[in-house]
Amino acid sequence: MCDGMSVEGLRRELRRRFEEDRRRRDELRREIQLLKDNRHKLARHLQEVREGAPFSRIQEIGREIGMSIEEPHLGRVMLLRRLREELERMNGRLQDAERELRGVEERLEEGIQCPMCHGIGHITRPHIVREGDIIQEVHETRRCPLCKGSGRIRMEDVLS
Repeated sequence: MCDGMSVEGLRRELRRRFEEDRRRRDELRREIQLLKDNRHKLARHLQEVREGAPFSRIQEIGREIGMSIEEPHLGRVMLLRRLREELERMNGRLQDAERELRGVEERLEEGIQCPMCHGIGHITRPHIVREGDIIQEVHETRRCPLCKGSGRIRMEDVLS
């Protein structure tokens, strides 16, 4: 990420990434709430059908999830199966969204490893020193200008 990029260029890129993370966090929170609401609705429908909802209600629930139910017994069985499958898919999507949200929130709260010093907090650069006939490679170490020695970049470091 930092090959040939200035400290200010890196800050701009990190600012953009953190702003994208904030937008994604907000999207995921909305998506998770919607998934939970839909999961709750599906679970209620499943319970209703299991408890012997009247055929008219079974048809109504079927229409809500895109099924046309014509026969009471077979329709109930098919609807139960479809509701279970939908609930399983919904749970998988919810778990994926929650996992992604945890990662985004962690980056926003704890920051990321500094891309310039790779989390060390300082940068070591070799250079050649010539003293008469002697040529030596000397390593100069200085505090990382991007993370200021912490090894991590936090959102407030680049957004302020």
